[in-house]
Order: sequence, then structure tokens, then C-alpha cells
Amino acid sequence: MISHDIKKISSKYNPDTPLTKWDRVMLWWYDNEPSFVRSYKSFIGSVRMRFFVRTYRIDTRLDRWNWHDTDERMLHGMMRLLVEFVEGEDGLNHCDWDDDDEHARVRKEIVAIYEWWKDYPIRISLIGMATQRWHEAKFGKNTSFEDHIAILNSPDSDVVKKLMDIRTEMSSKLESEEEDMMIRLVRIKGHLWT
Repeated sequence: MISHDIKKISSKYNPDTPLTKWDRVMLWWYDNEPSFVRSYKSFIGSVRMRFFVRTYRIDTRLDRWNWHDTDERMLHGMMRLLVEFVEGEDGLNHCDWDDDDEHARVRKEIVAIYEWWKDYPIRISLIGMATQRWHEAKFGKNTSFEDHIAILNSPDSDVVKKLMDIRTEMSSKLESEEEDMMIRLVRIKGHLWT
């Protein structure tokens, strides 16, 4: 019994035209492919996925020489998958995203999350700069370790408190944005395929 779609096998298929001998041979081969051929194809596919394509791995692009907590690895892993979808798989061009309202909404979400992630390093550097300003206001530029201990135990000035409040607010806002973007990405995960 022929189980494959004839249109896939014969590009010149016309219901009124009988199948050629070659088409019949190909249909027979697809239905009765020897098991060793299937095993070979499966083996080649497995080797290809294991050593070359590696879709089972998520490259977070985090620094390998530092410790990264689970929340940071999770954020970078999820966003890296989105970047691979948009850039590597050309996911925004694989279907007609304007076909209906749902797809148009999902495309907007993908673009919004992707653009937020591309600006993410700027936010991190701004928090780093705020931390540096606080550190300089609190400890000065050239202080020894012993001076740090004494300064830490002394009360903060109004400027130091204000700089720390700014830094804490920036960090809290970024953490809230990270959580929001991860939730938004999970909600559209069913559309991230090519």
C-alpha cells in the first residue's frame, strides 16, 4: 500500500496523467525502504545533530571564567534562544506574520523583546557606572583596604545615600524588566519555530 503523498514524489503530478515507471519505483522505495538504510540515515542524522548542529545546547555567551547564578543563566539562555530564532533562523521572515491579528501581535512581541535584549548591555553598564559613582563618593579614589573597613562602619553622607538609592532603583527596575520579558517570551514560545 502506498502511504506517501504522490505530490511530494512527482513534481509533475497531474491527476489525469498516469505515474511514470520512475515515480512507481520511488513510491515503492519510500514505502519499502530497507531497515539498514533507515538505520544509516538515523545514524547520520544523530551524528550531525550531536557534533555539528547541536540544537540540544544553549550557548548563553556568558563569561566562562566567572560564576553565574541560575537566574542569570536562565535569562541569558532564554534570550539567546530568541536571538538565534531572529538572527540565525531568520524567524521573522519564515511565515506571513501579518496573516491574522494573533500572528501580528506575536511578531510585535518578538521584536519588542529582541530589541530590549539588544539594549540590555547598556542597562548593565549604566548600573555599573552608578555603582562606580557610589563607590567613589563613599570611599574616594585611592583608599587602602583598612580605610575601606573604617569607612564602611562610618555613617553615610546624604550624597552617598542618594547615589545608593539611585543604583538600587536602577537595579530593581532592571530586575523587574528581566522578569517581565522572560514571562512575555514564555507566553509566545509556541510561535518560535521555523
